[in-house]
Amino acid sequence: VTGDYVNYDISIGAPGGNTVNDAVCSATVLTLSVSAAGDNTCTNATGEPAVPACWTTGTMNTVWYRVTVPASQDVAIKTTAGSLRDTQIDTYSGNVCGTLTYLDCNQDAASCGSTTYNHSYLVVLNITTTYLYIRVDGANNTIGTFSITAVDGNNGSHAWPPVVGQDCGPVS
Repeated sequence: VTGDYVNYDISIGAPGGNTVNDAVCSATVLTLSVSAAGDNTCTNATGEPAVPACWTTGTMNTVWYRVTVPASQDVAIKTTAGSLRDTQIDTYSGNVCGTLTYLDCNQDAASCGSTTYNHSYLVVLNITTTYLYIRVDGANNTIGTFSITAVDGNNGSHAWPPVVGQDCGPVS
């Protein structure tokens, strides 16, 4: 029929950049002692600090977190496995998302019990800024889900909330 037509709207997207906390300025806020879900799928690591020496090489698929530094000025951080079974983390101090100072990193924490994944664990002491920024990546280009917990480092005497099936301590 002459004059009949249909309009279509086509949307084309590229992979990457779809995760809310893909950039440091949109870091997910962590509450001390509360585990948060994470997923580094669909990230692109554009405009980020260089890869720290303790990380594996490859494509960075990073997500960012921010925690308010407690009065002790110490924060302990660990990841637990979801589908991402090998995380690596690094930390930065700063009060403005664009002005960060590198502090430390961890690629694999020591195993305990029957642990069969490579989680990350790091204690950062004497932080003198309001915020600690934490970047999480999958080792060797890996992506997936994980959880992250930050607790008051309490001058090296920190206590973790229990994670059943993934802790070295007794199961209650």
